[in-house]
Amino acid sequence: MCDRISAVRCRGVRSGAVVSAAAMWMLSGSALGQTLAIFTFDDGTATDLSGYGVTTSLIGSPPPAFSVTGYEGFGLATSGSNAVRVNLDINPTLVPKLTMGAWVKPGVINPKRHLLSHDNGGYDRNIGIDTRGGGDGWSAFKGTGVLGYVPALADQWQFVAVVYDDVADTAMLYVDGVVKNATGSPGAGHAYMHIGNSTCCDTGINGVIDGVFVLGEALSTARLDEIRNGGIRKAPTCPIFFKHPADFVACKDDAAEFHVIAAGAGDLSVQWQIRTEMGTWVDVGDGEFPGVGGLIGTDTPDLSVINLQPGAKVRFRAMATNACAPIPSHEAWLTVCPSDSNCDGFVNGDDYDQFASAFEAADPAADLNLDGFVNGDDYDMFASAFEAGC
Repeated sequence: MCDRISAVRCRGVRSGAVVSAAAMWMLSGSALGQTLAIFTFDDGTATDLSGYGVTTSLIGSPPPAFSVTGYEGFGLATSGSNAVRVNLDINPTLVPKLTMGAWVKPGVINPKRHLLSHDNGGYDRNIGIDTRGGGDGWSAFKGTGVLGYVPALADQWQFVAVVYDDVADTAMLYVDGVVKNATGSPGAGHAYMHIGNSTCCDTGINGVIDGVFVLGEALSTARLDEIRNGGIRKAPTCPIFFKHPADFVACKDDAAEFHVIAAGAGDLSVQWQIRTEMGTWVDVGDGEFPGVGGLIGTDTPDLSVINLQPGAKVRFRAMATNACAPIPSHEAWLTVCPSDSNCDGFVNGDDYDQFASAFEAADPAADLNLDGFVNGDDYDMFASAFEAGC
C-alpha cells in the first residue's frame, strides 16, 4: 500500500474589472496579509494566486508565451511588444506602500525595456532596464526621474524588485542583493498594470519572466533576501495557498491523496483538519481515524489516507500558519464508494456480480461495515450505495 502512496504522490471579481487594492483590504481585513497579486505561470496561464481573483488579459500579437522553462517551474516569455495586463490599481492613493518584483532572464539588454509598470508618462511606479539612472541596467522610476542602476545580465536569471513608500517619500531598487535608495514618490499612473512592458511608452522585456509578486507593503531588504533565496513561496507575508486540495472519490482498496501548496514568510507550517459531524474542524494526527482510514502526513502539504472505510464521506482542509493568523485552504471531500467492488471507477453490473459472489461465499471482502460478519447489513449497505450510484 505504501508503494501505491509513493506512486500517487509522484502525480471574486467580475471579468475585466479593475480591482481596487483598498477595496480588497476592506473586504479581507488582514486575512490574506497584503498580497495584492501573485503569478507563478506554472499552469500555463497568467492566473492570479493571491486569493483575490485579480483578472488579467494578454496583450500583443502574438501574445506572450507560457510553458517555457522558468526560474521555478514554468515562466512567461515576452518579446518586448507583448505583455500581460493586470487589472489591479496600484496608485499611491490606494496603495501608499508597495513592493513589486520578479525573476527575469532578459535575452536582450537594451535601454527602456520595462518589466512591471503602471506609468502614464510621469515617471510613475515602474521597474525595468533604463539608461537614465546612471548607466545601462535595472532601474526604477521615482516620480522625478530614474533610480538606478544595477547591471542587467543577458541570459541569466536575476531577482529584481522595487519598494515604494509614499508615506516616507522613499523608493528602493533591489537587484540580487544590491540596493539603491532614493527620495521620491511617484504620482498617479494608470488604474491597471502590465507585466512585460510599459503601460505608457517604449518597449518591454525580451526574455522570460517568472514569480511576479505585488504586495501592499514596503518590504525590508531582509524580506527581499528571504524571497530571493527561498523562491516565490516566500513572497506573501501572511499565508496563502497557491494550490487547494481537490475532492477525491475512491474505492476501499484505493489510497486517497490530498495536496496543497502553501506560501508565506518565515517558518510556515501546514496542519490537516477534518470536519466532524457537529460541524467543527479538528486537527488530525497520523494513525487510524475511526470510520475513515489511516492518515499519513497530517502535518505536511501531502495527506494520504489508506485502509479506507467503505461508505466514508468526510471533509478535509489544511491550515497554513506562520507569524500571522492561520489561514484555511478550501474544503475537499473524501468519498469512499462501497458499491465499486472492483475498483474500476464505475458502478455497474460487474460490481454487483463481484459483491454477490463474495457475499454468497461469506468472503470477508463482503463485510462492508467491518463488523466482522457477512450478513444482511452488508447487503443493504451495498444495495443502497449501488442504487445511489456510489
